[in-house]
Amino acid sequence: MNILAQDKNLIIYVDASIKSAEFSLRNKIASAIQDSEYKILLFISNNNQPIYTKNVYESSSLLDKLSKVSNNPPNNTFDIDTLNRLFSIDTMFSMVNYRANQLKEKYVFYFFFNAEQSRKLKQDVYLARALLLSNRLINRRGFHAQVQAKLFLQSFDNNRDSLYLNNLLDEELFEVELY
Repeated sequence: MNILAQDKNLIIYVDASIKSAEFSLRNKIASAIQDSEYKILLFISNNNQPIYTKNVYESSSLLDKLSKVSNNPPNNTFDIDTLNRLFSIDTMFSMVNYRANQLKEKYVFYFFFNAEQSRKLKQDVYLARALLLSNRLINRRGFHAQVQAKLFLQSFDNNRDSLYLNNLLDEELFEVELY
């Protein structure tokens, strides 16, 4: 699970429409947060009403709300705009919004998605890439030196999703974990 979670800043994006493996999802997220020694932002997409916290101690109660949020796929544009707004107004993450070459701390992004929806909508790559591009944290050559990102795909089906996963691994810089 841990890429760099112990280093400085952890931003976790969760597709709230993931329901079938909710217990596994909660455990993965809780483990990432527990490993993080510094700042976190836990963002749960909930169509046009996301819920989020920057408080490690509130994160478990926020994870408990996963079963109560809508089952709709994320609104990528809305979520990217909301996250960028959070980055620009919040002093904890304001360096994300500045020029990438000025990052002094490490930033780790974890994106949790449903594999089937991701395959159909290509939402995982679109959202992750757009968020990182809009903050100049990724370019043609790859991630900024202080940035790493990982996609977590849930409900992976070898028959339906293997081609999608192979294309994703070939085309993208993201590390991918199936669960």
